[in-house]
Amino acid sequence: MERVSDSRVSSYGIIEAKHSDGRYHQVGRFLEKPQPNETTSRLGVIGKYIITPEIFDYLATDSEGASKDGEVRLADAFARIVQDRDIYGLEMEGERYDTGDKFGFLKATVDYALAREDI
Repeated sequence: MERVSDSRVSSYGIIEAKHSDGRYHQVGRFLEKPQPNETTSRLGVIGKYIITPEIFDYLATDSEGASKDGEVRLADAFARIVQDRDIYGLEMEGERYDTGDKFGFLKATVDYALAREDI
């Protein structure tokens, strides 16, 4: 996870920490792309997970597990599983590029090229 700006909150899954110790956070609540006024947390989930097989029980395609549009998402499973189990997150260190965003992809390409002597 990484800290995101107010303007980017609604682009990420956000966790509200139950307990924090430096970069380590115990997840208290998982919110899928909330508006900035719906949470004070700015801990954005960036899509890298270590999960256990139990997650598949939460992904079962029933009405409880599906989103309001009927799609079953990992984010929805996280929102439900955190009620039954402990989930932990680690804030990343270093530079991260959002290559799903046009500007992020361009920035990653330019930074990579600048780091190479042959380009």
